[in-house]
Amino acid sequence: MGLDQTPGDYFDSRSDSGERGFPSDPVFWQSIVGVCNYQNHTLKEVLLYPIDMGFKRPISQRGRPVLAEGSVAQEILRWCQKVSEPFGTNIAIEGDIGIIRI
Repeated sequence: MGLDQTPGDYFDSRSDSGERGFPSDPVFWQSIVGVCNYQNHTLKEVLLYPIDMGFKRPISQRGRPVLAEGSVAQEILRWCQKVSEPFGTNIAIEGDIGIIRI
């Protein structure tokens, strides 16, 4: 790497343009933001907004969190449902939002 290379260039070189290591797994590029709704000081529901951080996008478009939509949102929410089941947490998916009702 030369002096004109950016951190993004180093990242692409190290991960073979996102084909190996953690950058090759979508779970590292997806997340959920929870918003708690209370009524009379009691938790009633948690809204789960899926976040996409640019899996498989060009380096200039990766790492910036945006609300996930469509199939990406559904994939994130289904994954969250699956990993939450062993804890007895039921997540309903309505549109592109997950909901935990208490």
